[in-house]
Parts: sequence; C-alpha cells; structure tokens
Amino acid sequence: MQRNFLILILGLFLTFSCDEKFNCEDFTLGTPFVVKAGEINQDCPGQLSITLVRVENDSRCPSNANCVWAGNAEVVFIFRNGDEETEFTLDTNASMQGSENEKEVLGYSIKLNRLTPYPEISMQIKEKDYRADITITKVI
Repeated sequence: MQRNFLILILGLFLTFSCDEKFNCEDFTLGTPFVVKAGEINQDCPGQLSITLVRVENDSRCPSNANCVWAGNAEVVFIFRNGDEETEFTLDTNASMQGSENEKEVLGYSIKLNRLTPYPEISMQIKEKDYRADITITKVI
C-alpha cells in the first residue's frame, strides 16, 4: 500500500515537473540553433519563443540546375517575448531588393543563417521537412 502511494506521488511529480511548454534547452541567445517547421523553441527561462510557421515562395535555384539567379525563399516565423507576439518574414536571399535575412523584433535581432533542405530538381520539399538555422541576440 505504502509502495503504491509512493509510486503515485512520484508519477504525479514527474507529470507536473515535465511541462514541455517550458523546456528551456532549445536555444541560447547569441548561439546559432535550428528551428524545425511547426515546433516551438524557447530560451531559458522560457520568456522568449520562436516558431517556424511556414516557408513561402521557395524559388531557390535547385543544386543540380543552372539558373539565371539564385532565387529566394520567404520564411515566416512567430516570435514571442513574454505576452507580446508578432509574425514576421525573413528571406534566404538578402541581396534582393526589399528582402531581409535579419530583422529587429520585440527588442531582439533575429537572423536567418540558412534554410534546409536545399532544393533539387527531382525532390519535392514537404513543409514539415524545413529547418531554419537562426541566431537571436538582444538589441542593446
């Protein structure tokens, strides 16, 4: 009886102490990290979070093709700082007019370093397969 009670208490402790919503091992400010499509990444202690929402207009030149230009992909994110939240877009090709691969959002600079996978002629990229390598730093 006492053993069952201890197992129950331990189970409850593990259930309530493992709140996935506040996993603070996802990223550290100033260090590049990868955001997977659809996943929420949080800093420690969980004040900041970023989500790769979708990739729009992926016109990057496939790696096994000859193209006139490099192309671009627009990567849509949601960034949250405490109770404030905003959606914004970063581009893989910042040299295009009107494109940005780095943006100041809610007091932080967010830079898109790379988007993978890179397109190939014979490959269709599924939304869930996208990964964005980004860096977040505090704006001073």
